[in-house]
Amino acid sequence: CIFGLISAVAPDVWVFAFARFFTGVGVGSMVPVSDAHLLEWSPSAWRARLAMALTGLAFAVGAAFACVVGIEISEYGGDAWWRWMLFICILPGLLAFPLCWFFLPESPHYLLVHGRVEECEDLLRELAEMHGKEPLEGGKVAHMHNPVDGAAWNPWEIFGKELWATSVYATLSWVVCGFVYYGHIFIYPVLLEELYDMQVKEAYSTVLISVLVEITAVVVAMILMDIEGFGRRG
Repeated sequence: CIFGLISAVAPDVWVFAFARFFTGVGVGSMVPVSDAHLLEWSPSAWRARLAMALTGLAFAVGAAFACVVGIEISEYGGDAWWRWMLFICILPGLLAFPLCWFFLPESPHYLLVHGRVEECEDLLRELAEMHGKEPLEGGKVAHMHNPVDGAAWNPWEIFGKELWATSVYATLSWVVCGFVYYGHIFIYPVLLEELYDMQVKEAYSTVLISVLVEITAVVVAMILMDIEGFGRRG
């Protein structure tokens, strides 16, 4: 949200590029954390569908929201309409932040590896109660012999001997997918304007159609993905 706001008020292209770069860093950092957190708190029967909703449906809905904002703001925002568009598009994040801060439970795995065992056990009991299950061993967990020391943790460990291949593969996959996906959303309206002399409203309307098709496809995939003999395990 911070760098999205900086993008909206950027005085030149260099500040804009700087802000968009760190916006991308924020999104790239958010996805694996939110996915892991979602899977920890989801019933096993719904985990795949909920993960698909987060990584597929949420992005498509966000793109549709951006298109609708672009269609409306381009008519009434004057020459700085794109600044208003960027500002409006960060509002959902600003609204979600306090909800996550005050109401989102901590990750049980995070609590366990940091030696906060009692908090982890309380959360596991709460999770079991939410799903109508009886926690194994009364929700007790094994104590870790070597809890993680946050101060001593080195983020470059992900490129160490054991993890470097996985980290490089995941990074390249995300960069390629993100470049293709976001590149299409950002550059397609510009190409429609330059190559086909479309107005901004027409260009975003065309992109909106493709995004609505994407949303439909994601919903169909969510329905079919776990059907025995047909879906991802077929």
